[in-house]
Amino acid sequence: MRRWRSWLACAARCALGCGFLYAGMVKFQDPGAFAGAIAAFQLLPPAGVEWLAGSLPSFEILLGALLLTGWQLPAAALAATLLASGFAAALGLALARGLVVDCGCFGEGAPSIRHTWVALGRDIVVLIAACWLYRVGRAGRALAPVMSKGAADPTPS
Repeated sequence: MRRWRSWLACAARCALGCGFLYAGMVKFQDPGAFAGAIAAFQLLPPAGVEWLAGSLPSFEILLGALLLTGWQLPAAALAATLLASGFAAALGLALARGLVVDCGCFGEGAPSIRHTWVALGRDIVVLIAACWLYRVGRAGRALAPVMSKGAADPTPS
């Protein structure tokens, strides 16, 4: 049972890590479009939109790298949980207010109510996975053999 959980934790870390890494890189390439997506939610003043559009892509790239390597996993999983909670809350508020927005998750898309619901569902799945990953802690470190002390030593024991 532990082995199964370890593999599942590794898969969750890799999926979340790749997702955050990709999302951050896409946003980093076109911060203007991302700022427009944030502004469409009508939750932040212009200075807040500018700050978030400038800082979130770098944070997502760092978070993706932490999740992929397993370094500081509890902190990375907690950050992913908080980030997914914020994304889900923003999308939920947009839906409740009748706004048709592009989530801005993976670059520009066609804003529609259906896409907003899909993005909300995806964020809830990410939230559940990140919460579970935080709970299981360090199980399933993807790069454990590469980063372990013994792996760097080429001489046989």
